[in-house]
Amino acid sequence: MKGNHEYEIIDHFLNPPNKNWLSQVRAKTLLQHNQINRKIESDIKWFMKFPLFWENENIFISHAGISNDSLIPFNKSDPNGTACFFSLYKT
Repeated sequence: MKGNHEYEIIDHFLNPPNKNWLSQVRAKTLLQHNQINRKIESDIKWFMKFPLFWENENIFISHAGISNDSLIPFNKSDPNGTACFFSLYKT
């Protein structure tokens, strides 16, 4: 599932700068990629394919919690939804 860490790095590379990613994990993430001689861009492309949620008739799985007050959790216009959280998370 796509969570806040994947969202932050995707956002930083598509719409720089993402100050949260820069201040919290940039150095460690880049160091780890350099240590294994891996390009971060390939991981970002992979992260972009992650779904925000997965569901079937029996289960709903999401990285983030969903408010009972949310009518449509992944609709950015729902102030109680997860998508609204991601759109407001940028600083």
